Amino acid sequence: MKLALSSDMIAVHVDNGQNRGCRAILAYLGAACEDDARGEVSALELENVLGLSPETVRGCLEHLVSLGAVQADLFPLNVWASVTAEGPEVLARMTAQARTTGA
Repeated sequence: MKLALSSDMIAVHVDNGQNRGCRAILAYLGAACEDDARGEVSALELENVLGLSPETVRGCLEHLVSLGAVQADLFPLNVWASVTAEGPEVLARMTAQARTTGA
């Protein structure tokens, strides 16, 4: 089943910089899971590699899960995430939206 995602479903709070962080996380997860389709990435790795705060990573992962772009185990301490089949489409839409809004 293919999900139809509207632009407003993909909108992220641009004012706090999450849009860029969420796109970076989704792109990183896509690349990591391309190398290993069953691979998962820890939130700690996302924080360290992408230079994002723990709050930004968790908020973005929660948002990306709600969009169906990411599968994540959002435990209080250990968070693991991987991209879903819908992830690349969501990333493309988020990137297009960022171009039009300048985010």
